[in-house]
Amino acid sequence: MTEIAAIINYFSNFATCYPSDAVPDDPKYPYLTVEPRIGFFDDGNVPVQVQLWHRTESDADVNAIVRDIGRDIDYGGMPVPCDGGWVWIKRGSPFVVPVTVTDDDSIKRRLINVSLEYFNY
Repeated sequence: MTEIAAIINYFSNFATCYPSDAVPDDPKYPYLTVEPRIGFFDDGNVPVQVQLWHRTESDADVNAIVRDIGRDIDYGGMPVPCDGGWVWIKRGSPFVVPVTVTDDDSIKRRLINVSLEYFNY
């Protein structure tokens, strides 16, 4: 599995996940988008933003998904296998930033900062 496929697969455990440059015209909420940034193995941390989109009247619904992601990544990060190695997903700082969507108040959006580090076997 490629690095991007491994990252998309990991985040799909929480909601349908798409590369940010390949979101369908009418996605079903909630969904996540991930910037397709790839580093070379052993290059160090690559900052990436994951965005959570949810159509809901309640901040509690969208915040619950964000909490689940943060708990799963945990303090030490989450290693995810990919072709030739691992992608180590770590929480960035700040971990979550609420973003206002001005054209529709029922759409809640959260910007989730993560850091990716690539390791080969």
